[in-house]
Amino acid sequence: MDFGKLAKMAGDLTGGKLDLDNLNLADIITDTFIANNTKLDSVKTFIEKSGFDVSSLLDFKNIPVDKLDSFIKSISSFGSWKEMLMKAVAGK
Repeated sequence: MDFGKLAKMAGDLTGGKLDLDNLNLADIITDTFIANNTKLDSVKTFIEKSGFDVSSLLDFKNIPVDKLDSFIKSISSFGSWKEMLMKAVAGK
């Protein structure tokens, strides 16, 4: 599933639409969310441990979904990045 479809689903879940141009992952995936939902303690650690070069939303969009899903499974009880993002968005 591409990021646009995921964002639409997340927007539908929260009762609104997510504007991809204004979506700030830092507002959704916070240190608190990472600490409460993964084996890691911060977003910085999340990015460092992932091994992905991530400095923007575009970088996230370019990560192969299967690799991101594998990483998410290794650090959390989530089955996929989509599942993790949906929980984070639902909590906002």
